[in-house]
Amino acid sequence: MAKIDPAWNFGKIQLSAGVDTTDTTFNIVAGEVATMLDPTASGLGPYNIVIYDATTYAGPEDDPSREIVRVTDLDTTNNTLTVTRAQESTTASAHDTTGKVYKLIRAMTAVDWDKLREFVFYDTGTGTTKTTPGAVNKWFKIDVGAASYWVPGYTSQTS
Repeated sequence: MAKIDPAWNFGKIQLSAGVDTTDTTFNIVAGEVATMLDPTASGLGPYNIVIYDATTYAGPEDDPSREIVRVTDLDTTNNTLTVTRAQESTTASAHDTTGKVYKLIRAMTAVDWDKLREFVFYDTGTGTTKTTPGAVNKWFKIDVGAASYWVPGYTSQTS
């Protein structure tokens, strides 16, 4: 089963310098890296964040040059992130237009939903999909923005 990526509430940081399409080290506004989860910490691991032009667009969903990158390391002393570019079918884009503010947010992406779906609907004990009628014995509430979703869950597999 795939491990669910770590997340933190209100995760939003800002580039302190632009990046071109090949940069894998991002310079972040002083002090903001310290608010992030360290992907090298025990039990956490890498996670995806979304970069977008916050000057022109209210959110990443509107920016045609938005990009999902995978955070693999961070340095709180030098205020930098190490990333793998162009994740989840996005394209590595230059985020370096003078006068623009580029934000990076920890948002729920398609990979997060896929991992969550696998976690909820996949029985690691038998290696089978949980499809037994009546096997749902617990419901979990997931809040996404202003919306709430209830998803079926399992505390045990009885088939």
